[in-house]
Amino acid sequence: MTVLRVPGEGLVEGERPLPKETTKYLVDVRRLEIGARFVLFDPEARIECDATLQRTGKDARARLGPPRPSTAIPAREATIIQCVGKADKLDSVVRDATELGATAILPAISERSIAKRSSESATLRLKRVAIEAARQCGRGDVPPT
Repeated sequence: MTVLRVPGEGLVEGERPLPKETTKYLVDVRRLEIGARFVLFDPEARIECDATLQRTGKDARARLGPPRPSTAIPAREATIIQCVGKADKLDSVVRDATELGATAILPAISERSIAKRSSESATLRLKRVAIEAARQCGRGDVPPT
């Protein structure tokens, strides 16, 4: 059976409220009920913990077990260097590279690149894409972008 993995931050043992995005995913998308088990992982700290849904609705809460080192981390280092293309092509590269186990993704601008230089919002969007890809493929970390 596949373990449901959900990204989170500040993993500390005990009961805690879940963020809106996590609540929406667990309760509305996955339709989990009270007592359902899942794994909450912190992609930045590379830790994870078992969690049990304690309350559903807008104020959903989960009971977290003790944090432990993440078990789903690539065994080998692989860095992807990708020239920035038009539109959202870099999003696809980040998503696919994360799912394939890349440990770093370096966007590059070449002489013939058409795309504009990176902005703060574009960097945050790429980070969100990588976190979502890590959740979907069961990975316990996120490559820096």
